[in-house]
Amino acid sequence: MKNEGLFDDSKIRQAITQLIPQGNVFEIRILQSNKKNVISGYFTDADIMLEQLNKGNIDLRGANVYVTLQQLNAGCINKPQGNKFIAGAKSTDDGAITGYNWLFIDLDP
Repeated sequence: MKNEGLFDDSKIRQAITQLIPQGNVFEIRILQSNKKNVISGYFTDADIMLEQLNKGNIDLRGANVYVTLQQLNAGCINKPQGNKFIAGAKSTDDGAITGYNWLFIDLDP
């Protein structure tokens, strides 16, 4: 499996559970180091997201992986990338954001 050992499912599940209220839609966005396309998936369940991530069709070596922290419109789950990952799909725009649960600030010296 191409991503074996790159991440710990239990740690990802724990982070999603802590950050995203149960049942809310969240987006996972993957930017691969060697490709220009963004890979996007909308999910309401960390286990379904991990199942899709572990399928092995996405190379995560050198990739940047992001999760949306904003509250998203529940209708986002009905987009083509609902409960699966799709390369080149339109990801979250400002119109899909309905609120904020978290505001992370990254300060570098």
